[in-house]
Amino acid sequence: ATRAKEELDRRGRGALNELIALFPGRLHVDVFTMAPPLPDARNCSPVLRALAALGSSCLPALAPLFQHPGAEIRFYATYLLSEMVDASALPYVAKALHDVEAAVRRVAVLVAGRFRELSEFAELIEELREELRSPDVNRCKVAMNALAALGDRETLPFLAPLLENRRGDLSEAA
Repeated sequence: ATRAKEELDRRGRGALNELIALFPGRLHVDVFTMAPPLPDARNCSPVLRALAALGSSCLPALAPLFQHPGAEIRFYATYLLSEMVDASALPYVAKALHDVEAAVRRVAVLVAGRFRELSEFAELIEELREELRSPDVNRCKVAMNALAALGDRETLPFLAPLLENRRGDLSEAA
């Protein structure tokens, strides 16, 4: 980790941009289609290893990857956050929980679990609970699934009104 940071300091910001341009790099393990348990993100490619070594300091450079049109890029960007358990990474995890691609949402839930010890994790849970009141059925379903996967038992009282929902798809999800 220290060697990667020293090399980045020596080569400057251009080195970080080069890593981002190669993202996620040549994969040793393709976890995009794997079922858990997954190997550590840093063990999937040399590029991911280097970025993991840099930690959350590389988040500004990673930020555009969360908007990338390719689901696999968004997946690995999200998965890499599991190596950067820091409050500054949590907004990216929250965004990934609502990704259009199911695989990205699934890995976001796995990654979110690593953030439990942070005080900001409670804010993420509260945001998801608020989304249970959303008129957007899909957003509500995503929040339900994330809260269930994260084992949030305090969500149960929020689900009672959804069980009575006249739209079958929402009550079925609850």
